[in-house]
This record gives sequence, C-alpha cells and structure tokens, in this order.
Amino acid sequence: MKRGQFLKTFGLGAASLPFAAQSRLHSDQKNLVKPKRLKSGDTIGITAPAGIVFEESDYERMQRELEGFGLNVV
Repeated sequence: MKRGQFLKTFGLGAASLPFAAQSRLHSDQKNLVKPKRLKSGDTIGITAPAGIVFEESDYERMQRELEGFGLNVV
C-alpha cells in the first residue's frame, strides 16, 4: 500500500471514531439498569475495596455520616 493511500484510509477511519463511540454510548444507556434511590431507613454496608483502611476511626466517621442521612449501616 502506498503512503498516500494509507494516510487517506487512516484518516477516514480516525474521523469515524467519534460517531462509532457515540452510537455505542447510546446503546449502552438503553440497557442501563439503575437501582432505586436510597431512602431513610434503608440498610447499607460499608466496605473498602479501593484500599486498606488502617484507622478504625475512619470507619466510625463514615458510619456516623451515613447514619446522619437516616441509613442503617452494617
């Protein structure tokens, strides 16, 4: 393949990427299932999947904040 032909082909492909991404975004939103909003009295659990929490006080602070919203914290 010649360089000029390659650049034309590559340019057309790159130019169409935003349209392909947008159509995929809309199809994903149609299949998206959202849970119901939390309301006062709902029970939730606290986890720390992103990393280690070294201080117990960090959990206690999170629990107090969430209980302040009226949630039951496990």
